[in-house]
Amino acid sequence: MPRSHNAVAELTAFAANVPGALRRRAFGKRFVQAHPEFEVGVRAPNVEAIVSRLKQLAPDVDVARYAADPARFAHWVERARYPFWLYPFPSSRSEKYLEHQISVDLLAPPPGGTLIDVACGGSYFGVIMQRQGFRTIDQDLAFPPGLHGEQLGGDAADMALPDNSADGMTLHCSFEHFEGDSDSRFVRECARVLRPGGRTVIIPLYLSDRHFIVTDPYHYTRESIPFDEGAKPVMLVGYSNRHGRHYDVQAFVSRVIQPARDVGLVPTLTVIENTAAISPFCYVRFALTLQKK
Repeated sequence: MPRSHNAVAELTAFAANVPGALRRRAFGKRFVQAHPEFEVGVRAPNVEAIVSRLKQLAPDVDVARYAADPARFAHWVERARYPFWLYPFPSSRSEKYLEHQISVDLLAPPPGGTLIDVACGGSYFGVIMQRQGFRTIDQDLAFPPGLHGEQLGGDAADMALPDNSADGMTLHCSFEHFEGDSDSRFVRECARVLRPGGRTVIIPLYLSDRHFIVTDPYHYTRESIPFDEGAKPVMLVGYSNRHGRHYDVQAFVSRVIQPARDVGLVPTLTVIENTAAISPFCYVRFALTLQKK
């Protein structure tokens, strides 16, 4: 039977987190005002410049284009049957729905296949795909270690799963949080866990003209956060996360593309277009597919 989310429990947890989030936001505003030496906020990427640079550094990487389609999006949302309380803010709702819809299109999973939603937190995606006849596993570092029914805890770069055990893996707004070398290690793990022909879809993939790590000032001042060599911290008030990596093309090639090549994965970078036709709040610009031969 498809698993479900507990509406009362999740709404209660959301409400309990609001006061703390407001305090952290207020702290962040004071911090950036007091420390003008830090860059604040993230600007939209120059998509075509990034694609051009990738073709220079990694000409063998395929670049595809995906145009968001309002009719296809509406059909996905209708089938998904998202609970009204799950994504309460319009600024995140359409983006998350679109990430889910595009990831399934790019994944093209075989009917009844095994799918892993990696670093999923409390995502509803596994519920949606289970209703459509797939076996789904929710994976997250916060879960108890090991596989417990449909929940897999531990390091995504070292999963407690047999070789060739999944037809597909998805990462929705999560790959950027992989600290240290865990991004490269996860890419290598994909080659072990995926079955031949299987795919991993990372969406969004954050690419920029420079390599930097987004962090919330609250976390930056209280925690030891690993920053990649050559990557500067960028403060984002209200981000509520300690680490969000944005690659420049050089870092993307060395940290993601080259490890994929080393283990025989075939990478495809997909440029996401026409997102404004879905919502002005949609910010996804790139997705990455890694396919096992």
